[in-house]
Amino acid sequence: MIEALLQQLLLQLLPSTITTTTTTTTTTTTTTTTTTTTTTTTTTTTTTTTTTTILLLQYFYYYYYYYYYYYYYYYYYYYYYYYYYYYYYYYYYYYYYYCYYFYYYFYYNYYYCYYYFYFYYYFYYYYYYYYYYYYVYYYYYYYYYYYYYYYYYYYYYFFYYYYYYYYYYYYYYYYYYYYYYYYYYYYYYYYFYFYYYYHHYYYYYNHYYYYNHHHFFFYY
Repeated sequence: MIEALLQQLLLQLLPSTITTTTTTTTTTTTTTTTTTTTTTTTTTTTTTTTTTTILLLQYFYYYYYYYYYYYYYYYYYYYYYYYYYYYYYYYYYYYYYYCYYFYYYFYYNYYYCYYYFYFYYYFYYYYYYYYYYYYVYYYYYYYYYYYYYYYYYYYYYFFYYYYYYYYYYYYYYYYYYYYYYYYYYYYYYYYFYFYYYYHHYYYYYNHYYYYNHHHFFFYY
């Protein structure tokens, strides 16, 4: 809006006419010859046109206009440059502290990674070591356990059959004992009857002998 007002004022102040100054010079040469005398006349005509236009106010206006805007943009440029420098300074400040903390973080992180790696390597190595031996012992344990189970199985198998035969042996032994008992029983009774029979037979024989003997003596 200010630009429009200034431009309108300039247009009102500028002149509407142009001043012209003209200078004319004419040169004429005339030669007259007679029998004994020669006369030469020279006339020079010069024309000079000078146009003067009053452009100082317009130049001053445009000069002021561009200077004003140049100063305006320069001021804002300086202003933004100042704040840019301000923020750059703080950015640099925070970047410095960030680098500072990053350095210490990296430093501690380096040692942390070192100890972590050392611990991890140590733990992994010994874990793998014990795991390997544990696996080997487990393998041999499983191996012996398998054979132990295998022998136990056959032992159980033979024990089962032994028990089986023992059971039948006991069974037969029981029946054998049973029959033996009855056999003994019958034998006992047989013996008893035999004894009894023998006893009676002996008694009968004695009586018979006695009887014959007496009769024999009696006969003689």
